[in-house]
Amino acid sequence: MKKNNKFEVVVLTDCRDTNAVSRLWVRTIHSFRKCGLEAQALVRGIAHEFEGALTLVDMLEVAQYPSVFIVNCAPRDGKTTNGAPFGFCHFEGHLIVTTLGGYALSLLEKLAGKRDVRALDLVKSAPLLTGRTAELHQMVQGQFRSMFFEPVAAAALAAGETLPSSPWTDVPGMGNRVLFIDSIGGRKRVNVKTSLTLGDLESQDGEFEVTVNGHTEQGVRFYKGGLKTIPQDGLGLSPGSSGFHERGMTLLELQRGGLEFESAAETFGASPGMEIKLK
Repeated sequence: MKKNNKFEVVVLTDCRDTNAVSRLWVRTIHSFRKCGLEAQALVRGIAHEFEGALTLVDMLEVAQYPSVFIVNCAPRDGKTTNGAPFGFCHFEGHLIVTTLGGYALSLLEKLAGKRDVRALDLVKSAPLLTGRTAELHQMVQGQFRSMFFEPVAAAALAAGETLPSSPWTDVPGMGNRVLFIDSIGGRKRVNVKTSLTLGDLESQDGEFEVTVNGHTEQGVRFYKGGLKTIPQDGLGLSPGSSGFHERGMTLLELQRGGLEFESAAETFGASPGMEIKLK
């Protein structure tokens, strides 16, 4: 990535209030400028690491120019003393800098295979990124490392600098999960975007028993032709718009007369991260 000095930079963060998003946007742009790079930056809030994993894949699918994707969707499970570690990998010329320890890269690896993921050594990297004592403290020991460390590290890596790192192989498998609940026509909870790929289902024939959130529905089929081919009042799995073109993702949809009727998401009480069981 050394030959490029202009980047599209997208930041996905679960710190999504107006103040946090505004500060992160400015810090990202200035971090790239300090490295001699031009950056068109966009910061978007995400609610969950599974939403982040899906959105990352969907952005990679449409990105045509060298881009940097910064993902902050830490699992926040209390397993580390000061938050999740940060790391990076590449995909088809794009740089991905992300929190590790959760599912941020799990969907990408399911669809595109294992990545060469590197975990950044924060203690050794931070002094290479700043000479300011207060900022160094924020990077290493502060609570807001996703603002003080992550965008600065991303800019340095995009500029071709080498930061101390080590291999990271602990990316969990995605499994069959709810990734996102989409919205249609102003209604907030409609279809269920899943981690099931077309390949997972195209070879299957017959009916499924689908369980999400303890709720089970019988007689669910895969409808390759999409929502229009699901019978009225029928629940089905069908191709969605997410995922890589050759390995698209599926939707769990309920075909009913209009948006005033119960949706698939409401039927299951589905939320991102929930396991989907198929029989």
